[in-house]
Amino acid sequence: MKQENLLKYAVLIALVVFIISYGYLAFYHSQPFLFNKVVHEDGKLTLLETIFTFDHFLGQLPMIFLFSFFIPGSFLLFGSEIDKGKLNKPKLKNLLLLLSFIAIVFLLVVFAASINRVGLDETIKAIFQFRENPTTYQYGGNWKMMFFSNIILFFSTLLISAFVRVVLLKQQPKKQKLAKTYILIGIVIIILLSILFKINMQVFTKPRWLAHSVRELLTNGLITFPLVFGLFYFIETKYNKPKKLKKATPWLYFIFIITFVLVAYNLVALINVDISGVAQAPDFAKQGKLSVPYLAFFHFFEHVLDYIYITILSSILYIFALIKI
Repeated sequence: MKQENLLKYAVLIALVVFIISYGYLAFYHSQPFLFNKVVHEDGKLTLLETIFTFDHFLGQLPMIFLFSFFIPGSFLLFGSEIDKGKLNKPKLKNLLLLLSFIAIVFLLVVFAASINRVGLDETIKAIFQFRENPTTYQYGGNWKMMFFSNIILFFSTLLISAFVRVVLLKQQPKKQKLAKTYILIGIVIIILLSILFKINMQVFTKPRWLAHSVRELLTNGLITFPLVFGLFYFIETKYNKPKKLKKATPWLYFIFIITFVLVAYNLVALINVDISGVAQAPDFAKQGKLSVPYLAFFHFFEHVLDYIYITILSSILYIFALIKI
């Protein structure tokens, strides 16, 4: 497989997912134009409002920062041989400054937009993880709900990076600077926030949280990770000098087993759970419940701002690592 084509495949996958998701929602609501149609599971937000759910984005910030460290960290951990002569560091520094400026402005605009839409109180509750969803509040509720999926997605970033490098590209991986540092920072974030929000065994057993975990795996696994990793592999073609694979890393099998076990547990734990029954039920829900496909498909639109910001932050950290080489 050609490395430069990975980004094309990632974009294609994202487009197919969005087209299928929109098609399902349009069929469910018997309406082709949905942007002004209420589609969110809370029964209040239109599709356009769902895409620009500013307070939801702010509530996702801990996870966004987490993935923004794990993705470049994993990519660099299973990196490629680099031709330093091809690195234009002055240009990279200018790009780093530009992206940093965009990231700051993006965050300030979203913060202001959230206050304008839901008020300062709701915005603060979202940022500090008090709001599990629009109707459920508890200390650290959002972090607790996302905890298990965060663990799985961490191992998934490692698995994707190792699998693509070794199996698809058949290149000998080479660890680059800051790889372990970025991963360690992500792990520290998980530990500190889990202590702060008093994580307990419910994160592994509560049906609604486990069901939401599957949605996060689908959303990030089909959109976020392919797009950002695809972008990095494309950029890497401009300066790398890959070496042919000599031997597969044993870490690939180890990471695969851990990821498989965690995902399997998540799915098996939901076998006897009425997923539609534990989800929110808006007035437009047929027979008083939203179908499982509906809960999955509309969720792809709810994280659009996340996709954008994770791409920006991950790119900042990746470029910074290139400058340090």
